[in-house]
Amino acid sequence: MYWLISAYRCTLARAVIATVAFAGMRRAELLGIRVQDVNLRAGEIHLVRTKGGKSLTVVPAPAALQAIREYLEVRHKDANTDKLFCIDRGRPLGTVGLRTLMRDVASAADIRS
Repeated sequence: MYWLISAYRCTLARAVIATVAFAGMRRAELLGIRVQDVNLRAGEIHLVRTKGGKSLTVVPAPAALQAIREYLEVRHKDANTDKLFCIDRGRPLGTVGLRTLMRDVASAADIRS
């Protein structure tokens, strides 16, 4: 649960969950989103590699776009990656980090497996 203490991590968690929930993405699609794939003005996210190997543009719900907008305001400006979602020190969020994030969010919400 300590993972969610910082405002940055809470904003990251909100953006990740909203994107998955309101854009219907798979894990690999979520982790593959680059900053330049998000067009907040048009309300679209371009997925370069989907399960079928094709590119796809999704139009998430406004709540997801707002969560991404808020996340981008606090995202590490000196991130060493073009991936949208970053963990501490600007490293890209990966599978293990996503799993940890989801486990910590579930713990904070008192959801047990």
